[in-house]
Amino acid sequence: MVRNLGISLFLFFMSCSVYAASDIIEFKAPPKNLSEVSLIDARSRDAWLGGRLPNSIYLDWDHFSQPGAGSRGSLRKNPQLIADDLALIGIHKDQPIYIYGRGIKGRADEGRLAWIFYWLGFKKIYISDFNTAKIWSDKALEKGPYFPKSTKPWKVDLRSTDILSLADYKKMRKERKPLILIDLRGHGQKEKLPGIYTPHDLALHWTLFLTHPQIAKSSIENLLKSRSFDKSSTPIIPISFAGLRSAYIYLILKSWGYESYFIPDGFSMEL
Repeated sequence: MVRNLGISLFLFFMSCSVYAASDIIEFKAPPKNLSEVSLIDARSRDAWLGGRLPNSIYLDWDHFSQPGAGSRGSLRKNPQLIADDLALIGIHKDQPIYIYGRGIKGRADEGRLAWIFYWLGFKKIYISDFNTAKIWSDKALEKGPYFPKSTKPWKVDLRSTDILSLADYKKMRKERKPLILIDLRGHGQKEKLPGIYTPHDLALHWTLFLTHPQIAKSSIENLLKSRSFDKSSTPIIPISFAGLRSAYIYLILKSWGYESYFIPDGFSMEL
């Protein structure tokens, strides 16, 4: 579903064992009553301090990374510790959350956070770009930090159906199974890096999926057709360096009905 909010925003559909993402993740403007949701600011800390929506909580996607891992996109090994940290800053999986960032002007931080919250088992996730949030607000943005009250501890309920492990990916390649690899790194980062992810099948800038979705979709459809691949059964794997943009595009691919998989570690995993 496309919602015209200045840029194309999408209602994503994604299959999992219990829920569909269309029931959980929705891209839209902020609710009129901001007290109904936990507000997450996915921009930089300096931007958050300089002007933020009232009661918004700054959260960096990097907080979820495994310390000392080879890739910044490597998730922490114990998801329950992430849940415990979130509870300390007032974020509970049963409370709807609204994430806002910089949209196409940013790095896709809000898309990465949306995927992580979905992975942890959150029940309702709203996400939008910062410009939409700012346009909605008729109040002056607040400045300075905000210190939320902690909430009761909660248990994670992982949704990991479409996470692709390194071992599974290597097995796909070894068995020469049909798959499409989409490189989202951008024009300035086309150097050939060693590792399991090269060569790729398509190179599409991640913002193309937001600004010109039909072009991105046609590129994928044409490739599938040229190889006589079945859209409903051919895995499509988006890749990026740390897993921000690939998380964002993964959700879009699922909304388009593709058999998509997400590699949390992004492009640089175990190069």
